[in-house]
Order: sequence, then structure tokens, then C-alpha cells
Amino acid sequence: VVAGGKAIEFSGGPGLKGIKNQETTASWSAERLSPEGHRLSVEASMEYDGVTGFDVVLTPQGKLKADCIELRIPYRPEVARLAHQGWSLWFVGLEPEKDGKWVTHHINWSGVKPDRKHREDVLFDSEDLFAGLFPPPSRFHYSPYVGNYHRGLSWFVENDRGWVHDPGKAPAMEFVAKGDDVFLRLNVVAKPTEIAQPLAFRFFLLANPCKPLPSD
Repeated sequence: VVAGGKAIEFSGGPGLKGIKNQETTASWSAERLSPEGHRLSVEASMEYDGVTGFDVVLTPQGKLKADCIELRIPYRPEVARLAHQGWSLWFVGLEPEKDGKWVTHHINWSGVKPDRKHREDVLFDSEDLFAGLFPPPSRFHYSPYVGNYHRGLSWFVENDRGWVHDPGKAPAMEFVAKGDDVFLRLNVVAKPTEIAQPLAFRFFLLANPCKPLPSD
């Protein structure tokens, strides 16, 4: 959360509140407070197949004039080698060069122009991905996957409820890589917005593989 040009620190509060194990699920919650009194809370649950859902709520103390709100999901550089959207029509290879810059190998862009400009250190964004025959104005995409031949991580959502888009200026999703700093950036609030009520959104993660392979 960035406000007034500075990132808000959520360092106070109880933090992790504990893990509840059930037969097919595990759930936990966490809560953090900022010095200004803003509260950030997360309710999470993991299913037996590895699908993990997160319900995030930002409750402002009074009115919060946010410049932007980003969700960043980090990746290990050695894992970030391949990406796809969830459709069989879009694949891209990722590779770091000796100078710390990363490049993409356009395996299959499904008609998307690979020479379009991105923001700084962005390898691809939601504008690159296949949006179907009738793309929405925000070009919001819900299922990017990044990994290698052995492991990876997929992020997805059911909808963009709670998001504030800025079409044409800030893509909803960007994959950023500079040296060893590699992450998926989700622009939840992409433009200056006054938040007077709790802001809530939901997302999911699925690691691959979600369980160890059988020994036989």
C-alpha cells in the first residue's frame, strides 16, 4: 500500500493467529496494523489438492488516500523459466542474461505482438495474454503460471471484485524480473483512490507439484 509516495508499513498487531487442521483442509489467519491505524487482515485456507485461497481485507483508519495497492508474489530466479496463461495458445520462455537483465523467448504468442513496450523491467503483462474474441477494457487475466520443468506457482481468481483498474496506463498483472528480484505484480488498486470503507479481494495460489510423487 503506497500513500503520499511512501509504502505503508504493517508491522504491528498480532500477526499469525494459528493454524486449524481439519480432515481435508487447513486454515489460518493473520492481522497487521500500521502506525496510522490501518488494519490488514488475511483469512486463508488450503484444500487437500493444494489449492490455497486468501481473503484479504484492508480496513482504513478514517479515509486513506492510496496512490496504489500492489500484491507481489516472489519467485526464485532458477524457477522462473517458463510461463503460460492457462490457455494452450500462449507460452513464453524466460531467461536471465549476464548483465542481470531478463529476456523472453516467444514460443507462442497467439497473434499478440511481442515488440510492444512494457513498463520498466516487465517481461510480460496482462495486455500480452490471450483475452478471447471479446476482451474486456481492463484486460484482466486470472490464471498466469510461472515455473520450470519441475515446479512452479499459479495465481488465479474468480473475479476482480475489489480491484480498481487504470486501463491503458497500468496493466492489471505484470511479471517483473531484474537480477535476482523476480515477482508477479498484481495492481489491485492501479490509480490514486480514496478508501473510506474496507477494501476486500480474494485470490488463490496453486503450487506444482502440490504433493510429493509416490516412490513407485
